[in-house]
Amino acid sequence: MKLPIGKYFKSFIIYLSLHFGVGLLMCFLFKCFLFEWNALTDAKDLTIFLSTIGWLSILLLLIYLIIKHFGYNHKQVFSFLLITGMAVFFISIMVSLFAIPLKFKIFNQNYIGVYSSYEYEDSEGNLKSSDKPHYVFLNDDSRIESTISSLQEERGEEISKEKFAFWQTAFAAGYDPKYIREFQTLEGSQRTVLIVTTGLLVLLECFMNSLPLAIFYLAFPILLFLIRKPFLFKDYNALKEVIEKQPK
Repeated sequence: MKLPIGKYFKSFIIYLSLHFGVGLLMCFLFKCFLFEWNALTDAKDLTIFLSTIGWLSILLLLIYLIIKHFGYNHKQVFSFLLITGMAVFFISIMVSLFAIPLKFKIFNQNYIGVYSSYEYEDSEGNLKSSDKPHYVFLNDDSRIESTISSLQEERGEEISKEKFAFWQTAFAAGYDPKYIREFQTLEGSQRTVLIVTTGLLVLLECFMNSLPLAIFYLAFPILLFLIRKPFLFKDYNALKEVIEKQPK
């Protein structure tokens, strides 16, 4: 027996909302992991790194407490998150391999980080490539191009630019903020405020950067829904049973 058109539409909205919420969470955690992995070697200030880890730990604890408060089955929730996380990871690899553009302007990126790319041999003699962050600037700073030219002459490496919404995020990623006026004027307790707030701003920027990937991820569960194979449900009838139990 088919669902009435009204309940079919309702099932689609609930299904889409569920996947967007969980997909966004996993995309966000994926972006946070990548950021922290890179910052682990590039961070210039350990307290800034620990601030981000601390706020992320608090967020994960809140998610756990919410799941526990509403009495959700922990095993089912973990399986749902794990499978979604694997799907997000697979999609992110496909995006990277095929250079799919996922950047669209949802917020202003007013800061530019300058970094160099270089190659080196590991302990086994294998050739590796890596990036080294240098400085972060306001995007209209006239010193950007001269700094790039100077680094190219000094290091003989390829110099590139990376955009940020907050200079604090660039700082946490290992960029030197010495050209940022707000950083130059920090005194006393302002330093403590910087440490505490930087972790929050890193999470906020990771969240904003995860939105394009989360929206792209939605194409996967939508396609499966349309061919009556809803993602993460045993079959379409299993989803239909959930929807039919919803109040009218």
